[in-house]
Amino acid sequence: MQLRADQQAALDWCLRTPRGYLAARAGSGKTGVALAYASVMLNAADCGQVLVIAPKRVVRQWAWEARKWPFSASLVISSYVGSPPERRRAVEAPSDVLVVSFEHLEELVRRYPAASWPFGLVVFDEASRLRNGGRQGSKTWKIVDSISRQTNARILLMSGSPRPGSGHELFAPVFLLDRGERLGRTLTAFREQWCEPASVDRRTGQVWRWELKPGREPLLYKALASVMRVCNPDLGLESIEIDRLVELPAGVMRQYKALARDQVIDVDDLELSAGSEGVLAGKLHQMAQGAVFSEDRSVADVHREKLDELEGLVEELDEPVIICYWYTHDLARLKLLFPRGRTLDTERDIKDAREGLINVLFLHPASAGHGIDGLQRVYSALIWYCLPHSFELYEQACARMVRIGRVGTARIYRLIAVGTIDERIVQRLEEKRQGQNRLFEALA
Repeated sequence: MQLRADQQAALDWCLRTPRGYLAARAGSGKTGVALAYASVMLNAADCGQVLVIAPKRVVRQWAWEARKWPFSASLVISSYVGSPPERRRAVEAPSDVLVVSFEHLEELVRRYPAASWPFGLVVFDEASRLRNGGRQGSKTWKIVDSISRQTNARILLMSGSPRPGSGHELFAPVFLLDRGERLGRTLTAFREQWCEPASVDRRTGQVWRWELKPGREPLLYKALASVMRVCNPDLGLESIEIDRLVELPAGVMRQYKALARDQVIDVDDLELSAGSEGVLAGKLHQMAQGAVFSEDRSVADVHREKLDELEGLVEELDEPVIICYWYTHDLARLKLLFPRGRTLDTERDIKDAREGLINVLFLHPASAGHGIDGLQRVYSALIWYCLPHSFELYEQACARMVRIGRVGTARIYRLIAVGTIDERIVQRLEEKRQGQNRLFEALA
């Protein structure tokens, strides 16, 4: 297997750009580009080792992926995961590439003073996790920031969802690459120049969400053109989204509207209350699916309309399906409906799914973004029982179907409770999709 022309172009760009951000659509082969980049750099006298920072589920997948490419098949790859003795052996054994999970990154970095930093290239897989930076940001961002400040290592950030929400999320990862040269030395300066509040708490004045100022988006992408590269090939893969509207009973809709208005209702003698707008949105989201957690984590069943629609759809399709859920009570109800359905909890589960041995597969989008390639060869239909607010999680889960190796059109079904927050989520997901598409188009 060889790199495609678009992958080779991305590799050439990486070699010219000591610190850069590769924005590559899910399934477009960014791991192959990174392995080729590592192979070239390891042949350079001053590179030392390569460090890859990746989600836990993906860590061991890098060695498997490397064997597929002629340029990386001979690389010695160690995985810094598992028990303390396993992690110690991973760093003590001679290796070309060390792959570490986010959870163990801080521990690994503590082993190496800046003066003796052994990694000439640092690859960060799924850089959208770095979008919250600074003093109130993620621990992982702060660790990568220390690597950026204290070493001369090349840095390659990679993501299939570089702009999952708004352009505001680009500041933190880009700062790690250029120390504020392009977008501002501080987050405050960036917001003053590029952003405006989009959602503000009326009581406290706290800004919950920032959006780019009108007319600033094209200028932002122009500023990023020298540090970001998009890999967005036309792979001939097709998918369609099919919305199945679910009408809730009149009594349930009265309860739903009462909760939205009063922030408290009684369901089967169980009081459901929401003390803030965020909690209220969560309760309404759950109610649209058919069950709601109370304050003591008891579950109140509200309706079966979505379950009935799902049961009919699965029977209608009569083929292996993936069902995406969000809440634990969703999963509990789904397991009662489909007793032979399975989740991907173990390597055996993943193997069975890839071999077509699981007819109904339950998938949580937070665990669907990495390390489970191969499902596209078995499943052609994915059903969203419960849509997530996060476009990144939505896109990554759908990408399990729309990637190299699939034959025919992937069908993405979405169960939408009419007149509920489901409709707003669909609208916001589309707005976020269009925003990210603008980034890919601007930097193509």
